[in-house]
Amino acid sequence: MLVSVTVILASVVGIFVFDIGDLVGESAPAMTFSQEYEQGSGITLTLEAGEGVASEQLRVIGADPDGTVSFGAWPGSGPVKAGDSVTYSGADGDETFRVVWTNQDGDKSFVLAEWNLNLERGAFQVQDGAVAFEGEAFSTARSGTVDEETHTWTEKSGNQASGGTYLVAEPVGGNDNAQDTTDGPRLDYQVDFQTAGTYYIWVRMQGPNGNDDSVHAGLNGSPASYGGLGMTVGSSGWQWEDEAGSARVKVTVGSPGVHTVNVWMREDGTPFDKVIITDDPSYTPSGKSADGS
Repeated sequence: MLVSVTVILASVVGIFVFDIGDLVGESAPAMTFSQEYEQGSGITLTLEAGEGVASEQLRVIGADPDGTVSFGAWPGSGPVKAGDSVTYSGADGDETFRVVWTNQDGDKSFVLAEWNLNLERGAFQVQDGAVAFEGEAFSTARSGTVDEETHTWTEKSGNQASGGTYLVAEPVGGNDNAQDTTDGPRLDYQVDFQTAGTYYIWVRMQGPNGNDDSVHAGLNGSPASYGGLGMTVGSSGWQWEDEAGSARVKVTVGSPGVHTVNVWMREDGTPFDKVIITDDPSYTPSGKSADGS
């Protein structure tokens, strides 16, 4: 049976500049895009806010390992308006999409929105009230925004990491700290909850130093770890963390079904390895596999 999984994700605005020319007096237009992916139907990119830009100045570029997606110009002619969209029916959930704006002179281009999809794996199933998944098993990765727009999650290798790999938000340096915002790069994980209720989030992570030791976590785009410096560890060794300050990081699942668990960079350079979601408030994981091993 084909299970339909729909993912909606807000876009990144003004992430990259494609050249290194003089940008004085020129900036990317303020436009917000979203994407909706449905298994079997492809992906639809929609302009949610921002109007007046000529469609001829927009194009969609990216990468498709299967070669089934034909990237190209934004459809139509004349100014785009909120609600305008383009659908790529050949997308099967393993592509990268970027909406690019080019100035009227054609000499500078900006990425207005970017999505890295990894949706073909489907949703993780909660069984007996709990589920565990690797950090690199995300369904969607979004680059940072605003002051963190240059940061992305990068996969690293490590013998002590679960599965031998983990993630770090890079570039590292300058003590970049997103504080209590969702500006840091975000990872999304599709989780199929069998029952509604309260669930507790555990994250396996490291803190190499005081500037690289915290993340945020939440559900359906809403962080649950604000206050208390986010989810923070004080050791360079791998640890399981479930608190922000002295408060448990917990979320309320309002209905059974697929929901999106999120992890954000709070500080760049923080190694992040694995997530556990459980409805048992007394459960405490240990070791790579959460069972002490």
